[in-house]
Amino acid sequence: MGMRTGETKPPSIRGRLVQSLLFISIAFGLLTSVVVWYVIAHEMGELMDQELREAAEIFHSVMAIQPDLATSGQSATKHFSYEGVVSENGK
Repeated sequence: MGMRTGETKPPSIRGRLVQSLLFISIAFGLLTSVVVWYVIAHEMGELMDQELREAAEIFHSVMAIQPDLATSGQSATKHFSYEGVVSENGK
């Protein structure tokens, strides 16, 4: 009933449990890292879009106040579609 020298012992319950928990922990850590990276990249993109829009609105306001300094007489009072301004003919 003894073990022969060429045979290996089957893995113990503790060994299998440690191996399973290690695998699950690594997989969950990788999944969490990917989700966090995606969310941060998405939020940074939205933040940068908002910052660029605010800067464009500031430049637009400055150019509308002082049109003759940099544009040789052309005014920057034209409104863009994202501003939501109704045109003068009501459409």
